[in-house]
Amino acid sequence: MKRPLYKKLLYLVTINAALLYSIQQWPIKLLTSYSNQNLNFMNFNDINENNLTAIKSIKRFVVKKILIDTNALACSHVPRPSIEDVEITEGRWQVDRQGYEKLYLYSSFYDDRPLAGTLPTIRVLTMATNGKRMDVYCHVWFDDYSDEAFVIRADVQETGMNSFIYEYVGRIGEFTISCQLPFKYLHITDDPVLVRKLYNSSCDEFFDEVDNENELKIVHTEHEKTLLVCNKRNINEKKHKFIPRYVSLSRGVLCKTPKQPKQSRGFNHLEKNFFYHYQKQQHNPTSPHPVNNVTKTIYLTTLLPVYYDFHEEPLHEFSICVANGHDRYESYQLLEWFEFYKLMGVKEFYLYNTSYIGVESLFKYYQSKGTLLMSQIPHPLGLEPRDEKKIEKIRNLRTISLNDCMMRNMYRSKYLVVVDHDEFIVPRGDVTNFHDLLLRAEKRAKERDRPVMSYGFLNTYFFLSFKPDKYKSNNFRTFRFLYRTISLPPYTASKSILSPLYCFNLMNHYCYTRLPLYNGSISIFVSEDLALSQHYRFCGKFYLFETCTQLHNTKMRDETMLKFEKVIRENVYKVAAMLE
Repeated sequence: MKRPLYKKLLYLVTINAALLYSIQQWPIKLLTSYSNQNLNFMNFNDINENNLTAIKSIKRFVVKKILIDTNALACSHVPRPSIEDVEITEGRWQVDRQGYEKLYLYSSFYDDRPLAGTLPTIRVLTMATNGKRMDVYCHVWFDDYSDEAFVIRADVQETGMNSFIYEYVGRIGEFTISCQLPFKYLHITDDPVLVRKLYNSSCDEFFDEVDNENELKIVHTEHEKTLLVCNKRNINEKKHKFIPRYVSLSRGVLCKTPKQPKQSRGFNHLEKNFFYHYQKQQHNPTSPHPVNNVTKTIYLTTLLPVYYDFHEEPLHEFSICVANGHDRYESYQLLEWFEFYKLMGVKEFYLYNTSYIGVESLFKYYQSKGTLLMSQIPHPLGLEPRDEKKIEKIRNLRTISLNDCMMRNMYRSKYLVVVDHDEFIVPRGDVTNFHDLLLRAEKRAKERDRPVMSYGFLNTYFFLSFKPDKYKSNNFRTFRFLYRTISLPPYTASKSILSPLYCFNLMNHYCYTRLPLYNGSISIFVSEDLALSQHYRFCGKFYLFETCTQLHNTKMRDETMLKFEKVIRENVYKVAAMLE
């Protein structure tokens, strides 16, 4: 039985499309495969001479076979928003509206960590209603191209562990919006020229003297994976990273001029008119095919600065990230916490203020010393003292605050200590600081030839319902409460010290999602005889253990913290005297 003609044509078109896609993707896939096999912990630049010739030939293939025009990446009909166009709520969140749905933007970052991919990515930390179904685009703005943006389709990932439903609003969750840039480096010539750096290459590596090619060469693979522009006439350029200045977000917007207008009534809060504005062009009577062309002008209402703080070597070995803080604290409790971790080797503390109460002067002191970096993170719906949804709103912000801290420390800190104010990661035995603790833990690791992404610490509760030592000052929790429970199994309220170079999504206890090229790194759970995470609180609701009574029955005395008592006590009283 003969196949119908249309089926034959469909079959041939499908086969040809698949072959064309494979041919276009092969060079980059080969480069990616090579990078996965030769990935170094810190960079991609260590290539031996045996492989250099093959890599050059791959690059030459890319240059000669896949050419596009840079105009395909620019949206001239999307004007850059001004400050007046930006809607801000609760003094911190930028808002993008689409009908009843809202997208709240907190911060954005330029992410070129080696394990994040061969090309850099703009990451925007957001909260959103109905975020799982968002069709989002990043409009990326550069100083050298201030009048038009590069528009890149975004990948939206839910990164919060908690999403909650609010009356008249709907469910709000935490999301990371990622837009991979199609280029990486800028070569400065007489005119600004875009260039993507491939393994320390420069433009002269792509052209032989006999090629007689002096024009701008542009490389672009499908799905905006790579863009390269080289100017043969000036190959001794000065290189620097080509980092966006701002990013705006839009939803369901392509960088094209539509054939027909769509009736869309997105609300513009400033001008109180249609969010999408259509301009009819003049009819040309001399045209052989007279038509009314329609251009869609998109008005953006967000303009978020892109943060990037690069250092060849980390400025600090240890910094602390704490999820957004709330409620009232006693000054001496936080003083004890600050001074303990300073003694362990922590140089910077990153705190996020949702509703801290009673410790304003203490925070000002540590800020004046350069030790504390405080960011405001109110809930975008507001938070009143007697808010019925207070607990939900507090938990709604945890992942954004922690990931903001991690992204700010990509290159600034070698390790991040992820704890709360009632948790103390305490070295045991003869170890007295975090540097020596991690060295000791790494030596014990079974797979010593693999890089360590994180060090986990088992949790043990020092319940405040246990009888305190009556001879110790009430100003100190860790010296008064010397009874604890057994240590809990791994990943049960455990805490971690981790490298920010490996993690995509950080949660309150450990890295929840690793970066795509994490290179087989390992996570070590530190032995109980080396350190424990000591958690000072009253017994509450436990999901993996039966009752508080059973935990109370495991009570044992533990005086590990007393070896730090003298130094911490002196430092705490010294700071307290300055605050009086």
